[in-house]
Amino acid sequence: MDKLYWGAVVIFAIGWYIEQRMYVDGYTRRKRDLYKPIDYLGLFSIGEFVGYLIRCLIAPAFVWFPDILIGLPDNLIQAIAAVWLVVMSIFVPTAIERMIDGF
Repeated sequence: MDKLYWGAVVIFAIGWYIEQRMYVDGYTRRKRDLYKPIDYLGLFSIGEFVGYLIRCLIAPAFVWFPDILIGLPDNLIQAIAAVWLVVMSIFVPTAIERMIDGF
């Protein structure tokens, strides 16, 4: 299960990095959104980097759900994993990014 988790972490990290790279204007090295903060760590603001870490390290934890949720029907485990993936990939990182970056 650990190999599956780390494989998912690598896939998520590459995918989210590509998404962030497409979001940044390469010529000016500034975000396309003028209201974003100016504290950058390469491609990321500080809040975006924390959100990136949450997306890459916490969102793939759904691979352990079959071992954690023993006794539940498979359909319920899959539904919980899908909700976990959406919440930890979109809603929680966005809220934390906005809280840290202050907008």
